[in-house]
Amino acid sequence: MATRPRNEAFIRLRKAAGWTQVRLVAEYAATAQRLGVRGTVTERTVARWEAASPPCPAPAQQHVLEALFGVPLDEMGFEVPEHRRVGRRQFLADLGGLGAASLIPAPEAERARVDAGDLRRLDTDTERVYVLDHTRGSGDAYRLAQALAERVTGLLAEGSYLAAVGDRLQGTLGAVTSHLGWLAYDAMQLESSRAHCLEALATARLSGDRYLEARALANLSLVAVDQRRAWEAAGAAQAAWSAAGRYGGATVRAMLCAREAGALAASRDLTGARRALSHATANLDKSGSDEPPRWAVFFGQAEIDQATAGYYLAAGRPAAAVPFLRATVRALGDGYARNAAHYRVKLAGALLAAGEVDEACSEAEAVAAHVGALDSARTLTLLAALRADLGTVDSITARECGQRLDAALGAGS
Repeated sequence: MATRPRNEAFIRLRKAAGWTQVRLVAEYAATAQRLGVRGTVTERTVARWEAASPPCPAPAQQHVLEALFGVPLDEMGFEVPEHRRVGRRQFLADLGGLGAASLIPAPEAERARVDAGDLRRLDTDTERVYVLDHTRGSGDAYRLAQALAERVTGLLAEGSYLAAVGDRLQGTLGAVTSHLGWLAYDAMQLESSRAHCLEALATARLSGDRYLEARALANLSLVAVDQRRAWEAAGAAQAAWSAAGRYGGATVRAMLCAREAGALAASRDLTGARRALSHATANLDKSGSDEPPRWAVFFGQAEIDQATAGYYLAAGRPAAAVPFLRATVRALGDGYARNAAHYRVKLAGALLAAGEVDEACSEAEAVAAHVGALDSARTLTLLAALRADLGTVDSITARECGQRLDAALGAGS
């Protein structure tokens, strides 16, 4: 029996991307969500596209497929109506005739095509940034994110791509720039963090990406708290809510409410902070079936617990903050080692402020034992501040703990 002919062009593109039919369905859904295109496809749809004489995808499906694979639909093995054919991206403008056009030098070589493989590699490296950030801290993650931003900028400037692929590249650049804002914050480079946040904010507003705008503003709120610009921290948090809070999923709304609580606590508006925490909890309770964006996946009950602890610390009630910080540390697993260490140092500080010296030292030494695995200036600075506070306590336990912290901080510097 003769082998049944297939749409080899489409199959070749799918396999080059490293996807099974099942994976392609998932990638299609994720890309459609990013592009704001409604509707999904099934494995049966993919099978029909890979068969002989495949049906031409609908216009909305064309938009998603061209973003996925980085080539026009007619290069995927489909018969495409002439009015739906998409030409290659060109950078020559009509300047009013051949005389003006002749002033533009011809490119030395054809621009390299940006395809699905490039997009997949960018996604992989973006994920590596998240993993490094959550497990170790900002050091290596910041350098990788900088290199990634430069690579995306180069592709945008020098590559050849369809409009949908260009949209994805710009979205990636905005997301990486926003993450650079967070990473610089973790590295205690507050002015650089602020600059990255403002750059991401400008990108978001130019592209109309409300999620990116909310993310940039939420990060800017954190930076403003540390810069003692409480009025700006509260304003940025509230603007983040206006940008995406009413439209985003429950997890994003909960995160934005928690950021607002932190900003209001820093400005001593404890009533407002308590109200924002209540809203954060209510939104998190609705997040069971939520699928948050990658940058908000980390957010859960542990983050609300630590925000609640921050409220009690701002209110001068360290003993009340202790159980919430304990719950935070217990909830964070190995995938969030940096955050777990950071909040454990905060727990030690709250215990010390509450007069529980022995317990404070126990928590501090647990962090000190793993200082070598941390690459977070923010956490190490907090640990150094705890060491200074221990120096004011007249007890053998505090002195011995201080010596161990000196050794750990010295080795980690």
